[in-house]
Amino acid sequence: MRLLIACLLLAACSTPEGETTNATATTTRSGTDTRTIYLVRHAETDGPSTDNPDLSATGQARAERLAGMIGKADAVYSTDLRRTQQTAAPTAARSSVSVQSYRPGGTNFITETEGTILVVGHSNTIPGLVNALTGTSEHADIDESNYGNLYVVKGGRAEVRTY
Repeated sequence: MRLLIACLLLAACSTPEGETTNATATTTRSGTDTRTIYLVRHAETDGPSTDNPDLSATGQARAERLAGMIGKADAVYSTDLRRTQQTAAPTAARSSVSVQSYRPGGTNFITETEGTILVVGHSNTIPGLVNALTGTSEHADIDESNYGNLYVVKGGRAEVRTY
């Protein structure tokens, strides 16, 4: 099922006739993908007391640490929930850009953006985005207790770091 979803996501990112891309990432006219895409699950929350919790103090510290690791981003994307918006906010503030909302289910918002990009999502959406961007199916949903995976996609390949 995940492979089918990844294939559908890749098909949705088809290239208009006459444009050049490689199979897994948008390319510049020179044929080299110059983007660095950071993808993370939101940081720790205050708990499941609501459907839309805020970040905990630990989560806020993690979001600040993420901003320090990324430095300046050209674009910051997040789902509409508080926990993802709050995870993205320090990087956006440091970069003097707004957090742009996205709806999980496609990659067009990423493939149409150049430079350094941060995408904040959820344990069951970020791995699918990584798979779609790399043309693989090797990244599974993130365990509910894991908030530290930082996926770095560059040149159509993903590296998983801890932050």
